[in-house]
Amino acid sequence: MKSYGKSRRVKRDKWTNRMAIMGITLVVMFLAVAINIKGADLKKSDLEYSIREQNLEQQKEEEEKNVGMNMKMSMRRKSARVQNENERRKRMQRISARNVRNAAGRSFWKILTVGKNIALHFATA
Repeated sequence: MKSYGKSRRVKRDKWTNRMAIMGITLVVMFLAVAINIKGADLKKSDLEYSIREQNLEQQKEEEEKNVGMNMKMSMRRKSARVQNENERRKRMQRISARNVRNAAGRSFWKILTVGKNIALHFATA
């Protein structure tokens, strides 16, 4: 009986070992398929990126050719922009100076009015 039980247990162990090996093999095959699909996607995206890179290089070369012509225009635009900025600064300085003068004038007139009122108060008292 003992030998009969052992052989049955050995057969069961062989069956579980075979199932484990088949499971592992199946998992490895699925991983290989997934990696293959991902590699194909990466090759496709790499091709798209290389096409984009070539287009950008062509664009860069065209822009470098046009830099000479555009340089004069950009300098004109820049000088006009600087001139406009300087005019705006001068206007702001004039406005702030006028505001200061007006504020000082208002303060002076307030002081003068208060002083006059005080003088009138003491003169009439």
